[in-house]
Amino acid sequence: MLDAGHTGKDGLQARRLKEAVKYVSRTWLPVNSQLLEQVQRKLKEGYYQERRQHLIADIKSDFSLLAHCLRKLDGKLPDELVSVHPIQALRQLEIEEFTSILSAHDGEISSHRFEDMKDIQSSRLRHTLISCGTVETLARRNLVDPDFAYSCAMIRQLGFMLVAWNYPSTFQKAVLAVSTSGNDIESELANILGFLPAHLGFEICVNWNRSEDFRGALGWIQPVDRPQQSAMSFKENVEIAAGRQSSRTIARFCELGEILARVSNKVHYPRAVEEWKSVEGELAQLLGEGGMRRVSEHIKELSAPFVAVGGEMFARDFSPEGSVKKANAEYAERLLEENSYIKRCPETMQKDFQEVYKRMLTGDVSTDALTMLVSRLIPRAGFIRGCIYLLDPNTAQLVPRVRIGAVQGRKYKAISCSASGDHSNPISEAFHCSTPIKQENAFLHDDVVSHVSGHFGNADKGGVLHLEMSDALLSKDNHTPVLYFKAINKCLDHCLNLFK
Repeated sequence: MLDAGHTGKDGLQARRLKEAVKYVSRTWLPVNSQLLEQVQRKLKEGYYQERRQHLIADIKSDFSLLAHCLRKLDGKLPDELVSVHPIQALRQLEIEEFTSILSAHDGEISSHRFEDMKDIQSSRLRHTLISCGTVETLARRNLVDPDFAYSCAMIRQLGFMLVAWNYPSTFQKAVLAVSTSGNDIESELANILGFLPAHLGFEICVNWNRSEDFRGALGWIQPVDRPQQSAMSFKENVEIAAGRQSSRTIARFCELGEILARVSNKVHYPRAVEEWKSVEGELAQLLGEGGMRRVSEHIKELSAPFVAVGGEMFARDFSPEGSVKKANAEYAERLLEENSYIKRCPETMQKDFQEVYKRMLTGDVSTDALTMLVSRLIPRAGFIRGCIYLLDPNTAQLVPRVRIGAVQGRKYKAISCSASGDHSNPISEAFHCSTPIKQENAFLHDDVVSHVSGHFGNADKGGVLHLEMSDALLSKDNHTPVLYFKAINKCLDHCLNLFK
């Protein structure tokens, strides 16, 4: 829920927001010039006289044109219509009023052109398409007014689109900040602009609608349950209660649509996949069988007018599964690049690592990757057996959790690693050491072994990776086993989603 108090604060933030509203109201968003000309022609020919629903559908197909029409509502509606949702209000206008609103050419509506669209603008438009398409599909499935839901979803994204088009250098700075901070694009934009982009959209539409239900659905205010008023009829009280519930429902649909949109843009939203996993079940339940397919199809319908100007950006797979798969692939590629030790390993081992990293999952323990690392890569690297010890902070012990390789007869036991304790055991010593320990013919586990052991994990969670070397690996130069170990140890951190 967004804090509406931000928009009413005095001082620098309020002044910046006021200045931004004034600026973007002049420059606005680019409209689809072909669509505008088509609508103007149909209005002139009288096509919409008996086809009002076609006019609304045409206007809805371009967010900028819809927003332009909505902002022109100010002062045109009687008081009794100011509290209906925006698209419903548009339906009340006379054809002559539409002709007046849409008489301007595209250059008068906006100083921008779709033909000049860059990546930051197209990614934001794609984000809006996914969000609005998801929300409208959810509304239809759950018997909520789809136009009400659609307009709320669009206006929640209006500020972001305005910033992307009218403050492109600021937006680009925020994108660069995301890559280093790990915050999402909304937080970084707010840090630079001095206000939340969503609040820019809310301020612009402040006079479009006075309904608390509408503003609650936007996330602008928290819908409040009020006691029934005795002066009102039972029907009026029921309608008010239903409005509050609808407002909450649409607000939640918008949140879900926005999470789905964020999954498709992990560059701007680093934690998007984790968010998606937390709502995947809820969304599936709300949409029913085949629901995600319907969402994808509807988003493609909404995107069709933009394919000509946006090209490949609007022709991609819109399914969350496809977005998650793409995000995981990009994540795995980044981690693989981060593990610099791999590049110094033999080519065959590099290929084995690539297969492990293909199974990495964003923001989660990668079980399949860990299984492949333990059962395939480690033995092929020349380590015949070993163990992954995890720290138990309650007992200050390293507890054997995952046994590796031919461990028959090998007894891996819990080992004390207290900072004040005895570190004569090399595994305990390795836990406190910043570099791996390599020993040959050491007495360990009631046997004579040659091993490399080292700490993995971070301050919150970790342990020791202990690997015993084969004779073939021992025969290599002194640095090779340690190099292999470091590559494996870093990969283990990535499998367990442990970052220092």
